[in-house]
Amino acid sequence: MAIDGNIYVLFGDGTIKKYFKGVEETFTVSGLPKPYEELGQPTLLSTDSGAAAVYVYDATNKRIVELDTSGVYKRQFALPEEWDVKDMFVSGAAKKLWVLVGNSVYEIAL
Repeated sequence: MAIDGNIYVLFGDGTIKKYFKGVEETFTVSGLPKPYEELGQPTLLSTDSGAAAVYVYDATNKRIVELDTSGVYKRQFALPEEWDVKDMFVSGAAKKLWVLVGNSVYEIAL
């Protein structure tokens, strides 16, 4: 789950739902580039009120995908194949995304 004023919930089947004031809103992941036009195995998501985006870790394709708040693809960050991402945190104000891999934290500039 991630919150930016809206609440985004990532379910075990990879579905992402968006809620505002308890009401489900439309959130459809779209526009992902080839050859990975779907999220293989999304396991984490992060956002904050200053980010104006939702970040999804796709474990199968070793990437973090940036989506706008309606689910439209903006860009992606390819990750090293050996990374086993445990968590991530975004700060829109700082324009940074932090990724926890094992006992190390890596910073990605947005």
